[in-house]
Amino acid sequence: MGVAHRTSASGDAKQYIVKNSNYGAGEFDNKLGWVWGAALPAHLAACGLTTSPVDGGAKLYAVTPTCIATSTDEGATWSKCWAGLEGQAVGRLIIKDEQTMFVLRKGAVPLRTRDGGGSWRPLTSFAPIASVGFAFDLSWSGKTIMVHGVDQAKIAQDKKAVFVWRSTDDGESFVDETDDVVSTHIASGYWYDDTFYLTSSGQGIMAKVFE
Repeated sequence: MGVAHRTSASGDAKQYIVKNSNYGAGEFDNKLGWVWGAALPAHLAACGLTTSPVDGGAKLYAVTPTCIATSTDEGATWSKCWAGLEGQAVGRLIIKDEQTMFVLRKGAVPLRTRDGGGSWRPLTSFAPIASVGFAFDLSWSGKTIMVHGVDQAKIAQDKKAVFVWRSTDDGESFVDETDDVVSTHIASGYWYDDTFYLTSSGQGIMAKVFE
């Protein structure tokens, strides 16, 4: 499966995903080359694809700003868009397991499902940082969520601008871990085994065992 580019008659570059199930072999056209077929229906053509960490990639998830759909046959067929997300600005999909998943939304609190996408509800615990923006890092075990970022408005108030929060109840509540952070500007975070690593802008890397 790969991403192809095509320029329309108007000069606009369009991106779409195509697939081939026999490694590019098959019928060869002297003008077109190897024959490829569309991997996604039109409403999913601009999607991002992700898989679950718990099923070995058996299910594909297609994510667009207005739809999340799934496929269990390597993209040959796709489900309808999940209900309950209508009118939401769908962003990144984060999968803990088959039942518990999170949808990040720009400028709004995340949504969470605990029934495999059957229903969604907003996580109000994120309200203080929703408009600021934040990174969301789920541990390998799925037990711990770390969210972190920089609230630029607090700099002018002479307050600590960085924040690092930890949740062990799927985002229902958070413990503030900011006191351990010595940097004035944190960057990316990464899990390795039971340890969370936090990078900074010019002030080194911090690490703490949480699991």
